[in-house]
Amino acid sequence: MTNRLCESCGKDIETFVCSAPYASFSFATCKQCHLNDIYPYRSLLVQCWAAGGWDKCSDWFQGLIEHNIKFRNKTLLEFKKDLESINNEN
Repeated sequence: MTNRLCESCGKDIETFVCSAPYASFSFATCKQCHLNDIYPYRSLLVQCWAAGGWDKCSDWFQGLIEHNIKFRNKTLLEFKKDLESINNEN
């Protein structure tokens, strides 16, 4: 373990490498985020987009996203707007 920014919460804290349960993706996370299923926001957003959008995601993945947006004090509407912004990037 080493101190660096947690890619899930952004804190400068002791982290370790972890894989995401929803994609072939690894990132630096702190123990607190790991224990609470908090993942990098952009990763959740991109994987939801890659699945075809919110309505195409499984119930399990939607629940994980809802848990993470609540952690970030965001709403589902804000998340969906961020999804739309990915389309505008391409």
